[in-house]
Amino acid sequence: MVDKNLDAFIEDVVHGALEDYVEKMSSRLTQYLLSGVDNPDMLSTLAARAKSDAMAIFVKYKGRISKETREAFISAVEGYEAEVEQTLEKLHTKRQLTKQGALEFAQAARGIGEIVSRQNIALANTMATTWYAIAANAVVRKELGDSRRAIMEDAVRALSDAGIETVDYKSGVKTTIDAAVRRHIVSQVSQAKAQILSDKCDEYDQDLVFVSAHFGARPSHAIWQGKVYSRSGTSSKYPSLDEGTGYSGTGPFGSLGDRLCGVNCQHEMVPYMPGLSQLPDLSFEKEQKRYGMTSDEYYRATQKQRALERKVRKYKRRIALGQEQGLDMVDDRYKLGRTQALLREHCRANGLTRLYERERAYGVKRQPKGLGRIDFKNTEAVSANSITEVAKARAEKLFIKAQLAEPAVTKTLKSLQTKTRKLAGFGQRLKSQTSLTRKIISNAKEEDVKLNTKTSINDVLRYTFESDINHFVADFKEVRNALEKKGYIFTKVKNTLKDESAVYRGVNTQVKTPDGYTFEIQFHTPQSLEIKEKNHVLYEQARILDLSTLDGKNQSDELERQMIVNSQTISAPPKIDEVKK
Repeated sequence: MVDKNLDAFIEDVVHGALEDYVEKMSSRLTQYLLSGVDNPDMLSTLAARAKSDAMAIFVKYKGRISKETREAFISAVEGYEAEVEQTLEKLHTKRQLTKQGALEFAQAARGIGEIVSRQNIALANTMATTWYAIAANAVVRKELGDSRRAIMEDAVRALSDAGIETVDYKSGVKTTIDAAVRRHIVSQVSQAKAQILSDKCDEYDQDLVFVSAHFGARPSHAIWQGKVYSRSGTSSKYPSLDEGTGYSGTGPFGSLGDRLCGVNCQHEMVPYMPGLSQLPDLSFEKEQKRYGMTSDEYYRATQKQRALERKVRKYKRRIALGQEQGLDMVDDRYKLGRTQALLREHCRANGLTRLYERERAYGVKRQPKGLGRIDFKNTEAVSANSITEVAKARAEKLFIKAQLAEPAVTKTLKSLQTKTRKLAGFGQRLKSQTSLTRKIISNAKEEDVKLNTKTSINDVLRYTFESDINHFVADFKEVRNALEKKGYIFTKVKNTLKDESAVYRGVNTQVKTPDGYTFEIQFHTPQSLEIKEKNHVLYEQARILDLSTLDGKNQSDELERQMIVNSQTISAPPKIDEVKK
């Protein structure tokens, strides 16, 4: 059965000295990480210091962790031997009993302490080893010109995730340290109780047992609930315990987690006597009525809840470590807010209780808060700082992606220059982060969407080919054919050179690289490029006008009229209609 007292004892362990140890080690290694990025020559020295400090912190907390683990284990199982004896006495004549329970529990308590120590040593080693790889990658990115803020935040995310991950010695499976400790204590308590029950049943010659039941059990374990089994396997009426449940490691149960009293199994065996013992009610009518779902459906719903809780903890931990070092961690704060919203809705839709303690980030003293979605339909409730903060974060990510794509694209386009066409405005091929931030905010307001909506911005990296008017169409076709042969794809071609009423007149294209990055190429004649630059000055004047006033609206209309007049002076190249998608 699910033991709420056991859960309480486990939380005492997980959030005691063990959490203090994780918090201290994570904080120390994060400090070293940021120092290593800024001082790459000291990377090897800092790596050695990081490993030494990680083990030193473990030694400092080892005694407290082991003591708290043993005490919690003993508290969780004390009194169980007396409960088993009481049950057996109701079914059998009084016998002379041996007292093995205390000894076996003491041995098991020492065993769980050793297991937790091994997990913590693995954690310290894993984190120290991972530290160097993360720091080295950050240094390389810095040398390539990536922004320090983005480098630092990515490095902190990686170290944060590694900072609570450990390796199970037997299975090699990676898991978080708090989850590993919880699982080990539950498993050890279950196995210790099973051994006590087995010893007591031997004393009473009790062969039959049944398996306890609870709503929302793991489906692979639910099949045992309320069933009677023969411990010896000699009963003609009831199946063998070992073969039916894999209790002793036999039968078709390959994983320890699939066996009765195995990893994380919270079922127990109860002595059974036909005609005297009462089997558990498996209808779960009360629970099904309360939650409106079957036991299996409830299990799946709780597993999804736990998966969302794990994400919440992950983002909180990343944010806390980053903010401790002066980083904003805006992306993770937004992801945290979104995940919390999903969790809130999942619990509401399934009648589940929101368990805030399980959402608490591990190894973090001050729990961070997520950012909500910024809604321009309610701008009065949104601060300008919040809007700019989120927009800046997205602008920086877009800029970094453009920086990574730029060298290869530039090399390719430069190779396509000829006597009749050349790249113009080459120094402005990357849109500035300030301009990007402004465009992100403007798009969100104009399109009446959330600030974080992934609207396409494909001109972060942009180029312009200037061609002689008589060679314009041929030049466009040659550039397009050459790029398509190299694996580039023209996803959009907008030709306004043939439209005399357009404010902007040119050929604007969106092109996708072989790696999937989309950028912009404009094609102009010398005359259309000159008018474009002239109109851009007028556009900047119009952009800052207050259109909510009559004067501002009139000035904007006049500037737009002037831009159209300018554009109408542009001569269209011969055969311009052939330029199309």
